[in-house]
Formats: sequence, structure tokens, C-alpha cells
Amino acid sequence: GTWQGWKDRTQATYLGGNCYSYTISESGTISGWQAQLWTEVSGGTQIAQIMWQGNNNNNVAFKKSGSSMNICADCCQGTTPTVPSVTLTAPASVFIGSDITFSAEALNFTDAVITYYVKLPNAADYQAAAITSPYTPATTGNYAIKAVAVESSDAGITAFAEKTVTVNPVPPGAITVRWKKGDDLTWQQMGIYEWSTGGGALCGTWPGIQVTADGDGWYSYIFTETPENIIFNNFISTSEAGGLQVNGPVSPASSICLELHSYYYCEADCQTGVAPCSEYGTFEVKWVNLNAWSDMSIYAWFGTDGITQIFGPWAGKIVTPDINGIYSQTFVKVEPVNIIFTSTIGGEQTVNLEGIFNDVCYNISTATQTLNDKELNIIESTDCSTLGEGAGIDNNFENYELLKTEYFTLHGVKINEPQKDNIYIVRKIYSNRVVCEKFIAK
Repeated sequence: GTWQGWKDRTQATYLGGNCYSYTISESGTISGWQAQLWTEVSGGTQIAQIMWQGNNNNNVAFKKSGSSMNICADCCQGTTPTVPSVTLTAPASVFIGSDITFSAEALNFTDAVITYYVKLPNAADYQAAAITSPYTPATTGNYAIKAVAVESSDAGITAFAEKTVTVNPVPPGAITVRWKKGDDLTWQQMGIYEWSTGGGALCGTWPGIQVTADGDGWYSYIFTETPENIIFNNFISTSEAGGLQVNGPVSPASSICLELHSYYYCEADCQTGVAPCSEYGTFEVKWVNLNAWSDMSIYAWFGTDGITQIFGPWAGKIVTPDINGIYSQTFVKVEPVNIIFTSTIGGEQTVNLEGIFNDVCYNISTATQTLNDKELNIIESTDCSTLGEGAGIDNNFENYELLKTEYFTLHGVKINEPQKDNIYIVRKIYSNRVVCEKFIAK
């Protein structure tokens, strides 16, 4: 056809390894083409120039050989472009007083080194000094964050990505929640979630928004609307994967500072950071075990839904006895707790002990509560000197209040009070937590 003339000189696309590509974009059928390969160094100095040509519409690969280019059937074939690139993650906006948290991933590099830079509002260029995440903006305005990736073995292979982050003033009426970790909180990540009875969620879907601590160890989040139910978590979405959470304040009317512990929080002075958590007080749970368990754990939780797990997911925390064979665990007196004593090796466990809020002692008896011989009875005592076998605990059921009566089939299925003639199991639970279980014929 008609000669169209030379196109402008264009940088080839790097595919990875020693492969480059260039796409000829023309309408209609190309009956023939010519191209020149220029190899240049910085400043435009030419060090090589090679001419080659083609005469069809198909993709073609060439291999440089000395001062010529020869068609190469297998060069760079079957390879999707592996152009080095960078993906940069940063928020679109934050409020002044909050940090900008960012991260980047280098793609199609062998061993990339990523460096970050910031361009301040109204500045012409990026600052020469590198920054790290999180970055604390000093003023409002638009900040540009740039991530530059460089191949460690070849500084000529590089890529970058940029994001603009708008730092807004805190609107009137906004509520800032600031918190720091207590000594017993060992979470590696931190998230904050909010939900309302009307179905809203100010921090997005569970587990909410991940936040990072500032240089003084404080986390913060600004609510532009009044939050209703705040939940702090370790930013893992499910308990099966190791997710943990602590309920936060409900409907705070103003900004607040907290000290967060493994299952509770207490308010802190926003100026000094001091949190008088000791004002809650404590209570102690002690127990002995008459069974030959090779290990002992305590599983504990708040409420009826089991979401706030005090010592993490099942089977909780491993404990060891003192020299007298007595186990103990101290709880902060925030609200009543529920516990189960368990042997993870043998699979045994006690019945649920619920609503504990004061010092108490237990004796794990050898009698079973269920047919599978896994759930054991508990005898409660307010005097730890009575702990131990034969220590004078009154097992006379008639001396205690009958709390409830339950019926089961011989296979352990709970049923209503039976009306038909058969053999059943009746379980009577008394106020001293003794469980009397007998076979009955009815």
C-alpha cells in the first residue's frame, strides 16, 4: 500500500527477563511495515540501531543478534506481559489528627525495594526524604503519596504508583475515639466496628476498619455520626480463624479515650493517658479436680452469645495448680462471667458455670452429668478450705433448693416430661450445683 512515514520514537514495553514488545496500532490491513530498534542510555546517547521489517498482520518475534534482528519462533512466546508495576493502597480521605496508613505491592519484580514519598498540599514536587506508614499530616489539604519500586539487582527496572489523600477538617459534633492497649492485650492487628439497632454500620462490614497506632501507641478513629455500639477486634473476621473482639462504649456523647484489655476497657484521661482500671476490683475463681486429667484449661465468656471470649477461642487458657493442687484464675469485676473447665487432651469438660461475679471455689467431681462421660459435675463452695475429697461438702440434696428438673431419652436427647411408659433419665439440679441423675421407669 501507501507508505505512511515514520512514527514517533516510542519506548518499548518491558515484558520481563530480556523481552520487550511494541504494538502497531493501525486501522485496516497492514501489508508491510518497517521499524528501527534504538538502544539508548540516559541523556539520549545512541548505542545501537537495528532495522527490521515485516509484511503480514500477524504477531512476530525477533531476536537481536549482533547488529541484526532475526525472526525467532520461540522467543517470548506464550508469555503474558509481565510489566513491572506497583499497586498502592491508601485511603481517599482522612480527618486532621488521624494518620494516613498506606501499603504497596510490587508486581513482576524478582526482588523489589519499595520506597515511599509525600508531596505536601500546594507543593510543586515530592519531598526528597522518604516516609513510612503511618504518616501524620500536619495540615488539611491534598497530600500525594508515591510508592517507587526498584529491582534490587537492576536499578533500571522500576515502577511507581501515586495516590492522592485528602485531609479534611474534623466536622463539628464529630466524636473521636482514642485507645491504647493494656499490658494483657497481645493483638497483632487492630480493627474497629460499629453497628446500630437500625441496621447501620459506620465502619463498613465486619470486621470494620483496620487502624494503626501512632508513635505513642494510641489508636484513633473519628465518627462523623454518633456511634451506637462500638466493637474493637483483632481484624480477623471469624473466630475459627482466630478472631477476637471486645465490646466498646455504647453511644458515647462526646470524644473519649480508653485503655483496652483482653475482655474489657476502662476510660483513660486523654491528657495524661492514665486509666484507673483498678477501680473495677477483681474476684477469684478457685477449683480442684478429683479426676486424673493430664491437663487443665479454663474457657470463659461474657453474656449469652459467647462472642466475647475472655481467653480466646475454645478451649481457652491453660492453667496449672499450686503446691496444694488448687487452680485459680482472677477476673476483673466488669460483669458476670461464664466458665467451663476442660481437659483438651482427654476431651472432658464440666458443665457450664454461669453468672459468676464474686470469689468462689469449685470441686470437679468424678460423677458425670451426661451419658457420654464427658461433662462432669461441679460442687460449689464459698469456703476454699472445704475443697477436696471428703472435705465436708454437704451432698444431701434435700438441704438445697431444687433449681430445675430435666428429662432425657436413654440416648441423651432432651425431651419434655414424659407421658408414655418407658425408661428415661431424670436430672435434678440443686442450688449447690450438685446434679442428681437417675434412671426412672414411667
